[in-house]
Amino acid sequence: MEDNKKIEILKKLLGINDIEARILIELLNKNGMSVMELSMRLNIDRSYVQKSIRNLLRRRIIDRYQKNLIRGRCYIYFISKRKLKQRLKRELRGFLKEVECFINEL
Repeated sequence: MEDNKKIEILKKLLGINDIEARILIELLNKNGMSVMELSMRLNIDRSYVQKSIRNLLRRRIIDRYQKNLIRGRCYIYFISKRKLKQRLKRELRGFLKEVECFINEL
């Protein structure tokens, strides 16, 4: 399946925006990336990536761990494919119930 279709599915089922969906696709392709890596791969300003990462973390769609560097630290972001599959299935079931209720009300 092409990435554009994946992005649309993620946006609809998870209620996320385009940048957040693109970040998820990148993490699914190469798990374990920093904000700078994501920013460069997506060709998006670092501040937009940081904001999107914060939203994904807050919604518990992605996780992170701290990597200690010689001077400071950085966070590495990753996604559990198993957890994402479970969440997408749960969201899809909920959506289908809503559609079924809507159809029954017609």
